[in-house]
Amino acid sequence: MATCATTNTLAHTWRIRNFGSIRHIFATGRLFSDTFWCPPLWPASTSAQGRASRVPLSWVIIMYPNGNKQKDHCSCYLRVVPTEEETTRLGWVRDNMNFTFQAQVIKMRTKFGSPETEDLIEWTSGVCSFDAENLDWGNHKFFEFSKLPPATIDHDLIITIHITFHTIDSSPFTRPFPTYKSIPVFPTPTQGLCPDFADAVPTAPAPLTFPAPDLSAQLDDSRFADITFQIRSDTRTVRAHRAILAVRAQGLLDKVSPSGSWATSNNPIIVQGTTYDIFRALVHYAYSSRFPPPDSSPSRLTDADWLVATHAAARVYAMSELAAGIVRHLVELAGDERHVRMCWSTLLRFGFVGRVNEVKERVLPWVVGHWEELEGSEGMRALTREQGIMEWLKEAFEDMEGGIRSGEMIGRSIEGGLDW
Repeated sequence: MATCATTNTLAHTWRIRNFGSIRHIFATGRLFSDTFWCPPLWPASTSAQGRASRVPLSWVIIMYPNGNKQKDHCSCYLRVVPTEEETTRLGWVRDNMNFTFQAQVIKMRTKFGSPETEDLIEWTSGVCSFDAENLDWGNHKFFEFSKLPPATIDHDLIITIHITFHTIDSSPFTRPFPTYKSIPVFPTPTQGLCPDFADAVPTAPAPLTFPAPDLSAQLDDSRFADITFQIRSDTRTVRAHRAILAVRAQGLLDKVSPSGSWATSNNPIIVQGTTYDIFRALVHYAYSSRFPPPDSSPSRLTDADWLVATHAAARVYAMSELAAGIVRHLVELAGDERHVRMCWSTLLRFGFVGRVNEVKERVLPWVVGHWEELEGSEGMRALTREQGIMEWLKEAFEDMEGGIRSGEMIGRSIEGGLDW
């Protein structure tokens, strides 16, 4: 009989930023780390002979900031994320193992020098096993709240896990699995899922992550909001949480407060260059990944001017996913003649200035077909204010059916029919 073990394997390090704020904002619920692999995934460039003998396995760490079954302690668990191969087998079992959780606190704001690091706890599981019926293992009393710094001191929590596997077999496990490409199958997050305010530092690739939960219920909650935005020339304000925006909308914070005063100032941050409705929609998206906010007018999704302005703001604030979603929606509007008739000028300008060919290609044929009624309209006059767009229109018309005639038609309009 042979015993195989991986000793003191550094499997994952998880940094939960602004942990003190998170504990106060969310009285219940749990946080999930990114998925990590231990044993790690084999690099695609590694030959079968050079690969480790163990099959890669996927895991996730679960943290209850305010305790699970013990309300004066933080709780922490290691949970299995079944691989695709495991889900095909009934009664699958992973090798016996033990693991160690280490917790450290980093106090972020010191008067000088590097942030102060303090060891909190080191806990070892003892020998345990995971299978299809027992997916997690951990400690209800991971560490007492009293070990944490006071709430007035900003701090991050770092959890490091080390895993040791134990295998007893009559022969060493040598199966190389040269084409093994297991993909984790994630458990469905429950309604009690709290946000993952975490920057994971994995030692192996993490192909998938848990979806960011909807935190819109916390937006404008005066009990915990600690940052205020004041839109210039508007009396209304947007209240939010530093801990949430620092993770989900760092680009927004950097733009509205380039000096970094957002992190400490109690004064309202003045926002320029946008409107209250647009800015609140951006913040709501950061909290919920939904657009527009549910309390918006239903017409917002057909208001091309508002959508284009919101797209511009999303790009300024480095919210690329929202900007891409708005582009996809504008492409859909450009394919609907009812909407094109109402906002053809805005869509055509957006396609030209933003270089969104799908929008231009959908709107242009409609403009050609309705040129006589559009010539001299307010929408056409607005287009002429954009440098180069009328010359582009002339070239585009000449490339379409009607050729030279269409080009001459718009050429005459450029020369004498429109105000520049």
